[in-house]
Amino acid sequence: MEAIRIQPRRIWRYHEIRLAAAVVLAHLIVMFVHGIAHAELRVELSLWGSLFVASVVAIGPVAGLGLCWSGSRRQGGTIFGATMAGAFVFGLWNHFLWPGTDHVAHLPSARWRLPFEVTAWLLLATEAAGVVLGLVLRGRPTGVLELGESAAARRSGS
Repeated sequence: MEAIRIQPRRIWRYHEIRLAAAVVLAHLIVMFVHGIAHAELRVELSLWGSLFVASVVAIGPVAGLGLCWSGSRRQGGTIFGATMAGAFVFGLWNHFLWPGTDHVAHLPSARWRLPFEVTAWLLLATEAAGVVLGLVLRGRPTGVLELGESAAARRSGS
């Protein structure tokens, strides 16, 4: 009788994808609340800003996650991480660096100001987590050895 071989790396990779799914879900929920705050405060994005948010910030991470889930982990991780990085830079620039109408310091004093500010920070947090998870999902480059792994062991599959 042959012993069943447990592959802990495969189990961990499944957990990484589930963690990425949780990050995407959190990101979409925070985006939804942030969008409501935008509408309530009458902070409008340009056409290009709206297209970027729809394609890169909203759809991109979901598409990358879908690729990971369907077995194209390297490509999915690349798309997931790259779109989360793009979302991070976009949010950092528009909410905290560039002094436009979307900047947290230039919002009108209103009921939705605090939710706008909190969700701007939460978006940065989910996007930063997405960038890190994208790198993890993408995996190590071919030819790179893990700490303590010998080339002979790697070739033999041990």
